[in-house]
Formats: sequence, structure tokens, C-alpha cells
Amino acid sequence: KSVLCVGAGKMSEMVLRAFSQLGPGSVRVVNRDPERGRLLASRFGGRGLDFESLESQLVEADAVITSTAATTPIITHAMMERVMRRRRRRPIFMLDIALPRDIDSRAGELENVFVYNLDDLHRGLQRAGAGRQDALDAARAIVDQGVRQYVAWHRQRLLGPMIEQLYA
Repeated sequence: KSVLCVGAGKMSEMVLRAFSQLGPGSVRVVNRDPERGRLLASRFGGRGLDFESLESQLVEADAVITSTAATTPIITHAMMERVMRRRRRRPIFMLDIALPRDIDSRAGELENVFVYNLDDLHRGLQRAGAGRQDALDAARAIVDQGVRQYVAWHRQRLLGPMIEQLYA
């Protein structure tokens, strides 16, 4: 799959490092400063591109990560409508890790456009944490039951000779 990163800051670098471990087919970085984008892309065997190519790059990408310092969304609903027509409705996964948001929230309402942001990631982490807590509670219950069985067995073992003496 092809990965497109919009922005070339520290957050983008961290996410690209994680994505590169998954072995993407291609990595491209679009940035307002093309040289900075090229430098980041080269670290991951990718290509840096001019910001003006953003819309055409969205047509080609399977996964998009955005992390810019823009004050308004750089990927609009209208842009994604055009992109999805050119993609022939092929699904696209978009991860917006910018604050304020880089992707217009209405873009995620389009068919086959899957937009996630930091709030979604936070909720996912909370659910995963709750699941881990449930597993931890279940593990504790298993250990407690095992300890109780061992203590009962050990008591019987200690009391066995005493009971024999009493019986005798």
C-alpha cells in the first residue's frame, strides 16, 4: 500500500517510522517546504513532493497521515469529493494527528473515506486499556484460585499425620 504523509515535522517522522516497519509499497511526503519533505521522505526510502501536488497525491494514496501547523483544514470536503471521483470510490484511510485538524470532519462522511483523528486514537487506547484490565482481573482470579487450592492441599498434607495419630 502507498503511504502519503502531509507535513514533515517530528510527529510525521514518528508515524512514518511506525508505518515503515509495516513495509509499505511506497512512501511520499508532501510539505510546504519541499526540501524538508524530501529530506524526511529520503529517510524512509520515499519521495518528497511539492505541496501543490497534494490533491493528485491523495488520488494515489491508500493511507494518509496529516500533521501540519495549518490553522484551518488543508483537506476539505470538496477536495475529497473530487479525489474520490478520480479514485473511482476506492477506499482511503486518513489519520489526522494535527491540532487544529488538517482534515475537514465532513470529509469522513463521504463513502469509502475513513478519517481518524487524535480523539479516535485516544478512545481506542482507552478501550484497549479496559480490555487489558479485564484480562488482568481474570488472570488474578485464576492465580487466586490456584493459591487457594494449593493452601488447602498443603493443609491436608500437614494434618494427615496428626489425624492418623488421633485415629490410632
